[in-house]
Amino acid sequence: MLQIPAELLGLSAEPVLLTRNGRTVYANEAAEQLFGPDCTGMPLRSLLSPELSELQASPCIVEAELRGRRYLVRMQNTEGLRLFLFHEAAYASREVNASFRYALRSCLMRLNVNCTLLRDRAEALGDEPLSGLSASFLRDYYHLRRMIGNLSIVQDAAEEKLAFRLITLDLCPFLRDLADSVSALVPSPELRLRLPETLTVRADPALLEMIVMNLLSNALLHAKGCTVIGISLHATQEQVIFSMDDDGCGISPSGLRTVFDRYRHGFDLSSMANGAGLGLAAVREIARLHGGTLLLESREGSGTAVRVSLSRKLSLPLAVQDAGPAWERSYDSILTGLADCLPLSAFSGIYQ
Repeated sequence: MLQIPAELLGLSAEPVLLTRNGRTVYANEAAEQLFGPDCTGMPLRSLLSPELSELQASPCIVEAELRGRRYLVRMQNTEGLRLFLFHEAAYASREVNASFRYALRSCLMRLNVNCTLLRDRAEALGDEPLSGLSASFLRDYYHLRRMIGNLSIVQDAAEEKLAFRLITLDLCPFLRDLADSVSALVPSPELRLRLPETLTVRADPALLEMIVMNLLSNALLHAKGCTVIGISLHATQEQVIFSMDDDGCGISPSGLRTVFDRYRHGFDLSSMANGAGLGLAAVREIARLHGGTLLLESREGSGTAVRVSLSRKLSLPLAVQDAGPAWERSYDSILTGLADCLPLSAFSGIYQ
């Protein structure tokens, strides 16, 4: 008789599957409600998409749509079995409303004005300590700007209000230029690119930049001991896979299980100071809007790998595409994207 691991007992309210050799050998009651009462014994590919059924790296976490609902799927190898846990996703629009976002933007505008006044005063007096204080305030300004930008992405995407512009974009020079800009400010760890000569996709460049900057920011902040961050692209007939790998400290199994949970469970002052999990939530939503998903793999002590897939056949009605000015990368956008992890000198430098 199959012995179910004891840790599953506390998760019985959520769908749980155990598989061996590509077939389901155990499904709890919640899983039977999700996949059908006869799911035990069925091939895993008949229940899950190929992307999910062929997951190998353990442990890992990915978001997917199942039976018309969106789930966070966690997979882990255990005693010759593969364990799948399914947690129905909840979103920030239940937690945060437009009035809160408007109040944050108002505070941000005032902070920017005060930073400008302080900068001008410091320059007029030739006061270096005051210039340093101005740079510190400016770093706070960009930190808030990044947080509000991610918050807006998550909320607008969840409410299907996010308009964006699709263009045909060659990802290879796009990523090379971005890596050069980042390396000028953050020489260590090394950014190591493994890219083909060319690879085009239909995408919004501003949102893709947010994906890269959020993932880089997470690696720079949390991958302790990291010496190399690898960025690579891989294409299939249907998708482009953007990968970012680091050789840092990795994420503990308990941390990996809750990596998307901090934001979903609401805000407190300490979590907001560290981004409240907004970066990964924003990446996940941007990937979804581009017909893809986010996969996170990590092993404690061995680094973290993030995979973001983008559809190669994405098309949107003109009604939902932004008709605003063409996007162009700026130093300002780099400061915003990396606001949490840049040295103070980076913010002083924009005045020199």
